[in-house]
Amino acid sequence: STGGTPTWYLDGAVYGSAWDTVFVVPQPGVYSIYLTTTSAVCTNTSTTVSITTGNCRSWGPEMNWFFADSASLHFATGTVMAGSASAMYCWEGTATMSDADGELLCYSNGLNIWDRTHTVMPNGSGLLGGGTTSSVNQAIIVPWPGSSTEYCLVTMDEMENWTSHGVRWNKVDMSLNGGLGDITIKNQLLHTQGKECMAAAYHSNGTDIWFLFPRTQPSRLEAWLLTANGFQPPVITVIPNSDNILRPTFSHAAKRVVMCWRTPFPFIHSWHLFDFDAAAGTLSNQLDFSFVGINYLMSAEFSPDDQVLYMSDFDGIHQYDLTQTTASAIQASKFTLPGSFQRAHMRLAPDGRIYDSGNILSQFVGVIQTPEQLGAGCGYVSLGPPLGSGRGELSLPLFVRGARFRGDIAL
Repeated sequence: STGGTPTWYLDGAVYGSAWDTVFVVPQPGVYSIYLTTTSAVCTNTSTTVSITTGNCRSWGPEMNWFFADSASLHFATGTVMAGSASAMYCWEGTATMSDADGELLCYSNGLNIWDRTHTVMPNGSGLLGGGTTSSVNQAIIVPWPGSSTEYCLVTMDEMENWTSHGVRWNKVDMSLNGGLGDITIKNQLLHTQGKECMAAAYHSNGTDIWFLFPRTQPSRLEAWLLTANGFQPPVITVIPNSDNILRPTFSHAAKRVVMCWRTPFPFIHSWHLFDFDAAAGTLSNQLDFSFVGINYLMSAEFSPDDQVLYMSDFDGIHQYDLTQTTASAIQASKFTLPGSFQRAHMRLAPDGRIYDSGNILSQFVGVIQTPEQLGAGCGYVSLGPPLGSGRGELSLPLFVRGARFRGDIAL
Protein backbone atom coordinates (compact mmCIF):
# COMPACT_ATOMS: atom_id res chain seq x y z
CA SER A 1 0.00 0.00 0.00
CA THR A 2 1.18 3.58 -0.69
CA GLY A 3 -1.67 5.35 1.11
CA GLY A 4 -2.30 6.09 4.74
CA THR A 5 0.08 6.45 7.65
CA PRO A 6 2.68 3.69 8.06
CA THR A 7 3.71 2.15 11.39
CA TRP A 8 6.51 -0.39 11.59
CA TYR A 9 6.66 -2.97 14.40
CA LEU A 10 9.72 -4.84 15.67
CA ASP A 11 8.85 -7.80 17.91
CA GLY A 12 5.35 -6.40 18.42
CA ALA A 13 6.49 -2.94 19.56
CA VAL A 14 6.23 0.26 17.51
CA TYR A 15 9.60 0.95 15.86
CA GLY A 16 9.08 3.75 13.34
CA SER A 17 6.61 5.66 11.16
CA ALA A 18 8.60 6.43 8.00
CA TRP A 19 7.99 4.52 4.79
CA ASP A 20 11.74 3.88 4.47
CA THR A 21 12.95 2.59 7.84
CA VAL A 22 16.27 1.04 8.82
CA PHE A 23 16.02 -1.59 11.53
CA VAL A 24 18.96 -1.89 13.92
CA VAL A 25 18.88 -4.97 16.18
CA PRO A 26 20.78 -4.89 19.50
CA GLN A 27 22.26 -8.39 19.42
CA PRO A 28 22.20 -11.71 17.53
CA GLY A 29 18.81 -13.43 17.65
CA VAL A 30 15.44 -13.86 15.92
CA TYR A 31 13.34 -10.77 15.18
CA SER A 32 9.88 -10.27 13.67
CA ILE A 33 8.85 -7.25 11.59
CA TYR A 34 5.48 -6.16 10.21
CA LEU A 35 3.83 -2.99 8.91
CA THR A 36 0.40 -1.38 9.34
CA THR A 37 -1.02 1.47 7.29
CA THR A 38 -3.90 3.52 8.63
CA SER A 39 -6.18 5.80 6.62
CA ALA A 40 -9.51 7.46 7.35
CA VAL A 41 -11.23 4.37 5.99
CA CYS A 42 -9.36 1.35 7.37
CA THR A 43 -6.16 -0.19 8.68
CA ASN A 44 -4.16 -2.69 6.63
CA THR A 45 -1.72 -5.15 8.24
CA SER A 46 1.12 -6.86 6.39
CA THR A 47 2.30 -10.40 6.92
CA THR A 48 5.11 -10.90 9.44
CA VAL A 49 8.73 -11.40 8.37
CA SER A 50 11.15 -13.24 10.65
CA ILE A 51 14.86 -12.35 10.50
CA THR A 52 17.70 -14.28 12.17
CA THR A 53 20.98 -12.46 12.84
CA GLY A 54 24.15 -14.07 14.13
CA ASN A 55 25.38 -17.61 13.73
CA CYS A 56 23.90 -20.96 14.71
CA ARG A 57 22.35 -21.46 18.13
CA SER A 58 24.16 -23.74 20.55
CA TRP A 59 22.26 -27.03 20.82
CA GLY A 60 24.70 -28.71 23.22
CA PRO A 61 22.47 -28.71 26.34
CA GLU A 62 19.62 -30.40 24.39
CA MET A 63 21.61 -33.13 22.60
CA ASN A 64 20.36 -35.95 24.86
CA TRP A 65 16.73 -36.63 25.76
CA PHE A 66 15.78 -39.02 28.58
CA PHE A 67 12.09 -39.71 29.09
CA ALA A 68 9.24 -42.24 29.49
CA ASP A 69 10.05 -45.88 30.30
CA SER A 70 13.83 -46.27 29.92
CA ALA A 71 13.71 -44.30 26.66
CA SER A 72 16.32 -41.89 25.33
CA LEU A 73 17.14 -40.15 22.07
CA HIS A 74 20.57 -38.74 21.13
CA PHE A 75 21.33 -36.18 18.40
CA ALA A 76 25.10 -35.53 18.52
CA THR A 77 25.87 -37.44 15.31
CA GLY A 78 23.34 -35.46 13.28
CA THR A 79 21.08 -38.52 13.01
CA VAL A 80 18.70 -39.36 15.85
CA MET A 81 19.78 -42.48 17.74
CA ALA A 82 17.92 -44.42 20.42
CA GLY A 83 19.81 -45.20 23.63
CA SER A 84 19.55 -48.19 25.95
CA ALA A 85 21.18 -47.04 29.20
CA SER A 86 18.43 -44.97 30.85
CA ALA A 87 17.64 -45.90 34.46
CA MET A 88 14.50 -43.75 34.60
CA TYR A 89 10.75 -44.24 34.40
CA CYS A 90 8.47 -41.22 34.06
CA TRP A 91 4.82 -41.11 33.04
CA GLU A 92 4.89 -37.46 31.95
CA GLY A 93 7.36 -34.54 31.88
CA THR A 94 11.11 -35.05 32.42
CA ALA A 95 14.31 -32.98 32.52
CA THR A 96 17.70 -33.56 30.88
CA MET A 97 20.89 -31.47 30.86
CA SER A 98 24.03 -31.84 28.75
CA ASP A 99 27.09 -29.60 28.53
CA ALA A 100 27.93 -27.16 25.74
CA ASP A 101 29.62 -29.96 23.77
CA GLY A 102 26.54 -32.20 23.99
CA GLU A 103 27.94 -34.57 26.63
CA LEU A 104 25.30 -35.85 29.06
CA LEU A 105 25.42 -34.38 32.58
CA CYS A 106 22.23 -35.53 34.33
CA TYR A 107 18.51 -36.24 34.00
CA SER A 108 15.49 -36.32 36.33
CA ASN A 109 11.88 -37.44 36.67
CA GLY A 110 11.22 -35.03 39.54
CA LEU A 111 11.74 -37.73 42.17
CA ASN A 112 15.40 -38.63 41.52
CA ILE A 113 18.28 -37.16 39.59
CA TRP A 114 20.72 -39.46 37.77
CA ASP A 115 24.29 -38.64 36.72
CA ARG A 116 25.86 -39.47 33.37
CA THR A 117 26.66 -43.03 34.58
CA HIS A 118 22.91 -43.53 35.17
CA THR A 119 23.41 -43.64 38.94
CA VAL A 120 21.27 -41.61 41.34
CA MET A 121 23.38 -38.78 42.79
CA PRO A 122 24.29 -39.26 46.48
CA ASN A 123 21.75 -36.63 47.60
CA GLY A 124 19.61 -37.06 44.50
CA SER A 125 16.64 -39.06 45.77
CA GLY A 126 13.57 -37.89 47.68
CA LEU A 127 12.77 -34.97 45.38
CA LEU A 128 9.22 -33.62 45.59
CA GLY A 129 7.87 -33.85 42.06
CA GLY A 130 4.65 -35.78 41.45
CA GLY A 131 4.81 -39.11 43.30
CA THR A 132 3.41 -41.10 40.37
CA THR A 133 5.43 -38.96 37.86
CA SER A 134 2.14 -37.69 36.45
CA SER A 135 2.77 -33.94 36.46
CA VAL A 136 2.73 -32.52 32.91
CA ASN A 137 6.05 -30.86 33.72
CA GLN A 138 7.59 -32.92 36.49
CA ALA A 139 10.92 -31.11 36.27
CA ILE A 140 13.27 -28.84 34.36
CA ILE A 141 17.04 -28.32 34.69
CA VAL A 142 18.64 -24.98 33.75
CA PRO A 143 22.10 -23.45 34.23
CA TRP A 144 22.49 -21.51 37.48
CA PRO A 145 23.17 -17.90 36.41
CA GLY A 146 26.77 -16.84 36.86
CA SER A 147 28.11 -20.36 37.47
CA SER A 148 29.92 -22.73 35.12
CA THR A 149 29.30 -25.83 37.26
CA GLU A 150 25.95 -25.31 39.01
CA TYR A 151 22.41 -25.96 37.79
CA CYS A 152 18.90 -25.37 39.08
CA LEU A 153 16.47 -28.30 39.11
CA VAL A 154 12.83 -27.23 39.54
CA THR A 155 10.17 -29.84 40.33
CA MET A 156 6.36 -29.74 40.30
CA ASP A 157 3.86 -31.86 42.18
CA GLU A 158 0.86 -33.51 40.49
CA MET A 159 -2.91 -33.12 40.71
CA GLU A 160 -3.15 -36.70 42.03
CA ASN A 161 -1.52 -35.30 45.19
CA TRP A 162 -3.52 -32.05 45.02
CA THR A 163 -0.13 -30.41 44.25
CA SER A 164 0.48 -30.34 48.00
CA HIS A 165 4.28 -30.29 47.65
CA GLY A 166 4.10 -27.25 45.37
CA VAL A 167 6.97 -26.07 43.19
CA ARG A 168 10.43 -26.76 44.64
CA TRP A 169 13.93 -25.80 43.57
CA ASN A 170 17.24 -27.57 44.03
CA LYS A 171 20.85 -26.59 43.34
CA VAL A 172 23.06 -29.17 41.59
CA ASP A 173 26.85 -28.77 41.58
CA MET A 174 28.46 -30.81 38.82
CA SER A 175 31.96 -30.32 40.25
CA LEU A 176 31.12 -32.61 43.19
CA ASN A 177 31.35 -36.40 43.44
CA GLY A 178 34.32 -36.64 41.11
CA GLY A 179 32.61 -34.56 38.42
CA LEU A 180 29.42 -36.61 38.48
CA GLY A 181 27.52 -34.00 40.48
CA ASP A 182 25.37 -33.82 43.56
CA ILE A 183 22.57 -31.72 45.06
CA THR A 184 23.78 -29.09 47.52
CA ILE A 185 20.44 -27.34 48.26
CA LYS A 186 17.31 -29.46 48.19
CA ASN A 187 13.51 -29.22 48.01
CA GLN A 188 13.25 -25.48 48.65
CA LEU A 189 9.67 -24.20 48.29
CA LEU A 190 9.23 -21.61 45.53
CA HIS A 191 5.44 -21.37 45.65
CA THR A 192 2.37 -23.49 46.40
CA GLN A 193 1.61 -24.19 42.72
CA GLY A 194 -1.55 -23.81 40.70
CA LYS A 195 -1.29 -26.19 37.75
CA GLU A 196 1.08 -28.90 36.48
CA CYS A 197 2.62 -26.63 33.84
CA MET A 198 5.65 -24.37 33.60
CA ALA A 199 7.94 -22.90 30.96
CA ALA A 200 11.37 -21.27 31.11
CA ALA A 201 13.17 -18.67 28.98
CA TYR A 202 16.38 -16.66 29.18
CA HIS A 203 16.25 -13.05 30.31
CA SER A 204 17.35 -10.55 27.66
CA ASN A 205 20.71 -10.34 29.43
CA GLY A 206 21.37 -13.92 28.28
CA THR A 207 22.21 -15.17 31.78
CA ASP A 208 19.22 -14.95 34.13
CA ILE A 209 16.21 -17.18 33.51
CA TRP A 210 12.46 -16.57 33.68
CA PHE A 211 10.13 -19.31 34.92
CA LEU A 212 6.49 -18.90 33.86
CA PHE A 213 3.81 -20.54 36.04
CA PRO A 214 -0.02 -20.54 35.74
CA ARG A 215 -1.60 -19.78 39.13
CA THR A 216 -5.16 -19.71 40.44
CA GLN A 217 -7.36 -17.56 42.68
CA PRO A 218 -7.05 -15.17 40.96
CA SER A 219 -6.21 -16.76 37.64
CA ARG A 220 -2.84 -15.34 36.63
CA LEU A 221 0.60 -15.96 35.17
CA GLU A 222 3.63 -15.47 37.38
CA ALA A 223 7.10 -14.91 35.89
CA TRP A 224 9.82 -15.69 38.46
CA LEU A 225 13.36 -14.58 37.61
CA LEU A 226 16.29 -16.77 38.65
CA THR A 227 19.49 -14.73 39.10
CA ALA A 228 22.88 -15.56 40.59
CA ASN A 229 21.33 -14.59 43.95
CA GLY A 230 18.34 -16.93 43.60
CA PHE A 231 14.68 -16.37 42.72
CA GLN A 232 13.28 -12.84 42.70
CA PRO A 233 9.64 -11.85 43.45
CA PRO A 234 7.35 -12.62 40.49
CA VAL A 235 6.03 -10.37 37.76
CA ILE A 236 2.26 -11.02 37.71
CA THR A 237 -0.12 -10.89 34.75
CA VAL A 238 -3.79 -11.35 35.73
CA ILE A 239 -5.90 -13.18 33.12
CA PRO A 240 -9.52 -11.95 33.38
CA ASN A 241 -12.45 -14.33 32.84
CA SER A 242 -10.37 -17.50 33.12
CA ASP A 243 -9.99 -20.23 35.71
CA ASN A 244 -7.71 -22.87 34.21
CA ILE A 245 -4.57 -21.66 32.37
CA LEU A 246 -2.75 -24.57 30.72
CA ARG A 247 0.36 -25.46 28.71
CA PRO A 248 2.31 -22.19 28.39
CA THR A 249 4.98 -22.71 25.71
CA PHE A 250 7.67 -20.21 24.67
CA SER A 251 8.78 -19.78 21.09
CA HIS A 252 12.44 -20.61 20.49
CA ALA A 253 13.49 -16.97 20.58
CA ALA A 254 11.29 -16.60 23.71
CA LYS A 255 9.53 -13.62 22.14
CA ARG A 256 6.10 -15.24 22.04
CA VAL A 257 4.10 -17.50 24.35
CA VAL A 258 1.16 -19.72 23.46
CA MET A 259 -1.26 -21.13 26.05
CA CYS A 260 -4.92 -21.98 26.57
CA TRP A 261 -7.50 -21.37 29.27
CA ARG A 262 -11.18 -21.77 29.94
CA THR A 263 -13.79 -19.35 31.21
CA PRO A 264 -15.76 -19.94 34.42
CA PHE A 265 -19.00 -21.84 33.79
CA PRO A 266 -19.96 -22.75 31.07
CA PHE A 267 -16.21 -23.57 30.70
CA ILE A 268 -15.44 -22.35 27.19
CA HIS A 269 -11.87 -23.19 26.17
CA SER A 270 -9.77 -20.93 23.96
CA TRP A 271 -6.10 -20.52 23.03
CA HIS A 272 -3.98 -17.39 22.97
CA LEU A 273 -0.74 -15.89 21.69
CA PHE A 274 1.21 -13.18 23.52
CA ASP A 275 4.40 -11.26 22.91
CA PHE A 276 6.89 -11.74 25.77
CA ASP A 277 9.28 -9.04 26.98
CA ALA A 278 12.35 -10.95 28.17
CA ALA A 279 13.74 -7.86 29.90
CA ALA A 280 10.66 -7.14 32.02
CA GLY A 281 8.89 -10.53 32.18
CA THR A 282 5.65 -9.03 30.89
CA LEU A 283 3.09 -10.19 28.32
CA SER A 284 1.43 -8.01 25.68
CA ASN A 285 -0.35 -7.96 22.28
CA GLN A 286 -2.79 -10.75 23.16
CA LEU A 287 -4.35 -12.62 20.22
CA ASP A 288 -7.38 -14.84 20.93
CA PHE A 289 -8.50 -18.00 19.12
CA SER A 290 -11.30 -20.51 19.50
CA PHE A 291 -11.32 -24.29 19.63
CA VAL A 292 -13.79 -26.48 17.75
CA GLY A 293 -16.25 -28.08 20.18
CA ILE A 294 -15.25 -29.19 23.69
CA ASN A 295 -11.50 -29.11 23.41
CA TYR A 296 -8.27 -27.78 24.89
CA LEU A 297 -4.57 -27.54 24.16
CA MET A 298 -2.60 -30.72 24.90
CA SER A 299 0.79 -29.49 23.67
CA ALA A 300 2.35 -26.90 21.39
CA GLU A 301 5.62 -26.31 19.56
CA PHE A 302 7.11 -23.78 17.13
CA SER A 303 9.10 -24.41 13.96
CA PRO A 304 12.83 -23.57 14.17
CA ASP A 305 12.23 -20.06 12.76
CA ASP A 306 9.17 -19.47 15.01
CA GLN A 307 7.01 -18.82 11.92
CA VAL A 308 4.87 -21.98 12.14
CA LEU A 309 2.97 -23.10 15.22
CA TYR A 310 1.91 -26.69 15.89
CA MET A 311 -0.81 -27.42 18.45
CA SER A 312 -2.28 -30.71 19.56
CA ASP A 313 -5.83 -31.09 20.87
CA PHE A 314 -8.40 -33.88 20.94
CA ASP A 315 -8.75 -33.67 17.14
CA GLY A 316 -5.08 -34.13 16.27
CA ILE A 317 -2.13 -31.85 15.50
CA HIS A 318 -2.92 -28.54 13.82
CA GLN A 319 -0.55 -26.19 12.01
CA TYR A 320 -0.86 -22.38 12.00
CA ASP A 321 1.00 -19.85 9.83
CA LEU A 322 2.49 -17.17 12.10
CA THR A 323 3.71 -15.08 9.17
CA GLN A 324 0.07 -13.99 9.23
CA THR A 325 -0.23 -11.08 11.63
CA THR A 326 -3.88 -10.82 12.64
CA ALA A 327 -5.79 -13.38 14.71
CA SER A 328 -8.33 -13.95 11.93
CA ALA A 329 -5.62 -14.65 9.34
CA ILE A 330 -3.75 -17.02 11.67
CA GLN A 331 -6.98 -18.87 12.48
CA ALA A 332 -7.80 -19.16 8.76
CA SER A 333 -4.41 -20.76 8.07
CA LYS A 334 -5.21 -23.82 10.22
CA PHE A 335 -4.18 -27.15 8.68
CA THR A 336 -4.69 -30.49 10.42
CA LEU A 337 -1.85 -32.95 9.88
CA PRO A 338 -3.17 -36.12 8.21
CA GLY A 339 -2.92 -39.19 10.43
CA SER A 340 -2.23 -37.18 13.59
CA PHE A 341 -3.71 -37.76 17.02
CA GLN A 342 -3.62 -35.81 20.27
CA ARG A 343 -0.09 -35.61 21.69
CA ALA A 344 0.87 -34.81 25.28
CA HIS A 345 4.24 -33.32 24.36
CA MET A 346 5.89 -31.97 21.20
CA ARG A 347 9.51 -30.80 21.14
CA LEU A 348 11.90 -29.38 18.53
CA ALA A 349 15.18 -31.33 18.43
CA PRO A 350 18.71 -30.33 17.39
CA ASP A 351 18.16 -32.04 14.03
CA GLY A 352 15.49 -29.47 13.14
CA ARG A 353 12.59 -31.91 13.46
CA ILE A 354 9.70 -31.85 15.94
CA TYR A 355 9.11 -35.08 17.86
CA ASP A 356 5.93 -35.98 19.73
CA SER A 357 4.86 -38.42 22.42
CA GLY A 358 1.49 -39.83 23.33
CA ASN A 359 1.53 -43.45 22.18
CA ILE A 360 1.61 -45.20 25.57
CA LEU A 361 4.05 -48.15 25.55
CA SER A 362 4.86 -47.37 21.93
CA GLN A 363 8.22 -48.35 20.47
CA PHE A 364 8.24 -45.19 18.33
CA VAL A 365 7.87 -41.42 18.55
CA GLY A 366 6.05 -39.33 15.98
CA VAL A 367 7.96 -36.77 13.93
CA ILE A 368 7.30 -33.63 11.87
CA GLN A 369 10.20 -33.87 9.45
CA THR A 370 10.22 -30.38 7.89
CA PRO A 371 8.27 -28.19 10.35
CA GLU A 372 8.92 -24.92 8.49
CA GLN A 373 6.92 -26.19 5.50
CA LEU A 374 3.22 -25.36 5.44
CA GLY A 375 0.60 -27.99 4.70
CA ALA A 376 1.28 -31.67 4.13
CA GLY A 377 4.83 -30.77 3.06
CA CYS A 378 5.80 -30.67 6.74
CA GLY A 379 6.04 -34.46 6.46
CA TYR A 380 4.30 -35.78 9.57
CA VAL A 381 4.89 -39.46 10.43
CA SER A 382 3.02 -40.87 13.43
CA LEU A 383 5.39 -43.82 13.82
CA GLY A 384 8.78 -42.22 13.40
CA PRO A 385 12.14 -43.15 14.91
CA PRO A 386 12.20 -46.32 17.06
CA LEU A 387 12.98 -46.15 20.78
CA GLY A 388 14.98 -49.36 20.88
CA SER A 389 14.47 -51.07 24.25
CA GLY A 390 12.63 -48.01 25.66
CA ARG A 391 8.90 -47.45 25.59
CA GLY A 392 6.94 -44.25 25.16
CA GLU A 393 4.56 -42.64 27.62
CA LEU A 394 3.09 -39.12 27.82
CA SER A 395 6.62 -37.84 28.19
CA LEU A 396 9.36 -35.66 26.69
CA PRO A 397 11.99 -33.47 28.41
CA LEU A 398 11.47 -29.74 28.96
CA PHE A 399 14.21 -27.19 28.10
CA VAL A 400 14.79 -23.48 28.60
CA ARG A 401 14.00 -21.29 25.59
CA GLY A 402 15.50 -18.09 24.25
CA ALA A 403 18.42 -19.78 22.52
CA ARG A 404 21.71 -17.98 22.63
CA PHE A 405 23.02 -16.93 19.20
CA ARG A 406 26.68 -16.30 18.56
CA GLY A 407 27.69 -13.03 16.89
CA ASP A 408 31.05 -14.28 15.66
CA ILE A 409 32.67 -17.50 14.57
CA ALA A 410 35.18 -19.15 16.90
CA LEU A 411 38.05 -20.84 15.03
